[in-house]
Amino acid sequence: MSLGNYVGILFGPLSGHEGVRSTAADLPHGTPPNLKIETESIVQKVFVADGKVSGVELVNGKVLKCGREVILSTGTLSSPQILMQSGIGPTQYLRELGVPVAYANNNIGQNLRDHCHVWIYFSVDVNLLYDGPPIGGTAMGF
Repeated sequence: MSLGNYVGILFGPLSGHEGVRSTAADLPHGTPPNLKIETESIVQKVFVADGKVSGVELVNGKVLKCGREVILSTGTLSSPQILMQSGIGPTQYLRELGVPVAYANNNIGQNLRDHCHVWIYFSVDVNLLYDGPPIGGTAMGF
């Protein structure tokens, strides 16, 4: 099975102003009371009970329990690492590493691809007839 050609290019808007970077944590206003956002927190592992994730442990030892669900959004490389450290992943691989299997899933950590990129910063002449990214946008190719 061919996975296709991974070559492409995209424009990414700047996420900052006057040298100060903005992140997704800056965006939520009026968040619901059942949503807690933890920034500058590194997840070490997730807790699994009866086949469901019940919370996470941070590298500083802090434990965050959930009432309903956990959304693990740590990227292409970190998410599989955290899941496998927690015993979620390919059974054979976890056993070879001595990690107790909490939930078997042979797809965790498979078919990962690097996205090599080069940042290009540029300005666009405002008189140029071009319907592209805003002035000062960035381009990323992978």
